[in-house]
Amino acid sequence: MKRGSSLLAALLPVVLALPASRAAEPLSFYVNYSARVPTAPLAAHALSVVHPNATVDLAGAHEAGATLLAYLSIGEVAGDAPYRAEVTQRGLPLAGRNPAWNSDLIDLTDSRWVDFLVDELAVAASRRGFDGFFLDTLDSGKLVAPADAARTRALQAGIVAVVTRLRAKFPGKRIVINRGFFAFPELRTVVDGVLLESLYATH
Repeated sequence: MKRGSSLLAALLPVVLALPASRAAEPLSFYVNYSARVPTAPLAAHALSVVHPNATVDLAGAHEAGATLLAYLSIGEVAGDAPYRAEVTQRGLPLAGRNPAWNSDLIDLTDSRWVDFLVDELAVAASRRGFDGFFLDTLDSGKLVAPADAARTRALQAGIVAVVTRLRAKFPGKRIVINRGFFAFPELRTVVDGVLLESLYATH
């Protein structure tokens, strides 16, 4: 999903493929990646996705019965990510570039990135009061070494490890992934939903 986009409101085909043990979700949802997110559209939709660092009235949205998911990029670090400097300072592993979004690809075979994502970024979003996580850039591993099947499999295994660890750490939170079809066999009972971005068109 386009990072840095000021507003996306139910523009993409969505399927929330829920395990039978979980309640069905409505298909109408709202996405806003602005630094400040208004409360009215959050209250008007049952499910919304916003950046975890955005200025947003979580309490007001919750009073209206809304569920809010924090956006987390699993396989890339955006050029404007608020934690980008910390990634550099810690020497977390990068594995290439995605010029389409001016972002760096993360080496998901390094456990330090998994630790940072789950134990710091996700924990911070949870403490703010988000109801779960919207996980983006699951397919970015294919950009690292498209001709190296073994490397791609290792990176995809890292994606599965991240999502599985998030579920173990946050058993009561909602988790929705953006694509990542390669991981369906392993994640179908782990996640609460799937967004089918770029099904009919792309950027």
